[in-house]
Amino acid sequence: MPEDVDRHYRELVRLAYLVLPGRRRRIYRLAIARRIVDESLPRRPGRNPGRAYARARTRVLRRAIVPSWRLQVMLGPWLRALPARLPDPALTVALARLNPAARAAYVLLRVESLPRHTVRDQLVEAGVRDARAALEAADAAPDVAPPSLEPIVGPAVRRRSRLPIAAAAALTLILVSGFVITRSDPPSRPDVAHRLRVTTAGASDWNGGGRSLAVWPPRGALVRDTALVDRALAAWTRQMGARRDPQLLFAGRAGGTAVVLLRDGDRVGRYTDAHGVLEVSSVGETPGPLALGAGRYLLPPWITGASRAGSDKRVSVRDGVTESERVGAGCGRGPLLRLRQPGGSRTVADLGGPALTEMGYRTRSGETGSAASAVRLWERLACALPQPARPAASATAWEFWSGRLPGGTRGHWICTRYTFPDGASTAYGILFAGRTREYTTGDCGHEPDGAVSGTWRRSGGRWYYLAAASGELTPHAAGVDGKQDMRDGLLVVKGRRTEHPPAKPVILTARPEKS
Repeated sequence: MPEDVDRHYRELVRLAYLVLPGRRRRIYRLAIARRIVDESLPRRPGRNPGRAYARARTRVLRRAIVPSWRLQVMLGPWLRALPARLPDPALTVALARLNPAARAAYVLLRVESLPRHTVRDQLVEAGVRDARAALEAADAAPDVAPPSLEPIVGPAVRRRSRLPIAAAAALTLILVSGFVITRSDPPSRPDVAHRLRVTTAGASDWNGGGRSLAVWPPRGALVRDTALVDRALAAWTRQMGARRDPQLLFAGRAGGTAVVLLRDGDRVGRYTDAHGVLEVSSVGETPGPLALGAGRYLLPPWITGASRAGSDKRVSVRDGVTESERVGAGCGRGPLLRLRQPGGSRTVADLGGPALTEMGYRTRSGETGSAASAVRLWERLACALPQPARPAASATAWEFWSGRLPGGTRGHWICTRYTFPDGASTAYGILFAGRTREYTTGDCGHEPDGAVSGTWRRSGGRWYYLAAASGELTPHAAGVDGKQDMRDGLLVVKGRRTEHPPAKPVILTARPEKS
């Protein structure tokens, strides 16, 4: 391990901790931060420690800005390695309203004290599409003292001898092999018999009208491969215990890799035979198509056909599994699929979770938008929106304002609500300026009739604070110096000609127009 990288271990953990979404409990956010750093550090010393540290920082940033839900799987070693005292939450609370790219810019500028041009280059290397907007949002955020991570000392979780790990892996393989071999023998203990059993739904159970995972029949070319299913079952038993028999949903190949899907309640485990890894996620009782990997998806049994949303290209489906549909967006989100089913159709998209997310769009009048307009909007929103903190069951976008921005550019303000399997939701605002610029504008409310959002935007060298609200509401901004004018539903406050927007925090509210 390069000494320079090792010396900066605490700084890398702090960077990941502050950039990660701030909605999770500190214990989980810190464990995930340490895992990101441990998996990003180089395994062998290099000739240039400074370059190794810069590369590690880029990897840490990229994973913290768009954290994969897989980081929450098998988190035990990092949770057990946490200190008794956790960092002060003040800064993470203050940064929670910023989008991930802006949080990264804030930390690099104000915590790491890097030069502005270095921060911009680092953001670009980490995959941020609009580094300038991220820097502007970071400039507008108030200063808060960074937390101390003095308790984060000692070696990284993964920095241990590989001999015990290899020995443990070999021993596990021997035990699992024995586990599989004894499956057909009469068990001597009831709990062993319980662990070695999977359940399946009947091929036509879903015809009874149910729409839950419980009625999905097992599909895939390898459902009769008992050795493969036993290996998946052993992995499930080790991780989940033997409380209930899991249901077999799929056993087959995705991109040449053998994959098994097991289910218990609203939790689905995806086992990949190549690595012997089981990833378990909560997807709700009635999820959309399940991701198998390599761009393939397992469709609910009642789906009668699929096509690429916004086109006439049909997607081939065999035994409930789609052909490989590659992601077109540079941020790794997509594709959008149009699914046909009795009673209508729906649009779903891959947002990086274990199940596809149902996508919706509402016009300013509150009506459901056309499929074509929804696809055009979601194709632009795909990379502009922050990554959901956890897998989302549905996402609904609605335009709550459109008109001319200062300088004459046409603007559209969109509010998007992610709804999660447990019923919780979160919402983000995006201001589109022309055809190329997007501004992430924070929380915009959770209902189409109550959306409100605001942001600083520069035009002609001058800063303007802009805000808009939906329905019969009028936005009001407290903390902005200057006269507040309403222009066709847009609140405009003319600021100064400065390099950075005002740092004073703005409190935005919306009131009925008559007030």
